[in-house]
Amino acid sequence: PFLLLKVTDGTVAKGGLLATEATLQQSLSEVFAFSPDPKATKFIDGKLAGNDVRVLKTVSGNDLLIYGIIDNIVIITTDSQSFTELKDLIK
Repeated sequence: PFLLLKVTDGTVAKGGLLATEATLQQSLSEVFAFSPDPKATKFIDGKLAGNDVRVLKTVSGNDLLIYGIIDNIVIITTDSQSFTELKDLIK
């Protein structure tokens, strides 16, 4: 599953996403059809295919949510392979 959101200002969008990280997992759990993991509470910085991303991992180290902004398009997905494939389609 994934969401693509076209934005006019990637910097503003990133600030908005950072501000909502505490509730993002809960908010997207129904859309992405997963059960929220109460132990996965902190997004971390990462890189995928040369792009800055924020990643929420489960306690066991699996990706739960990943988001990044490519050419003013917000990509939110649940795994690195999907993010990379979507990024390639956008470019």
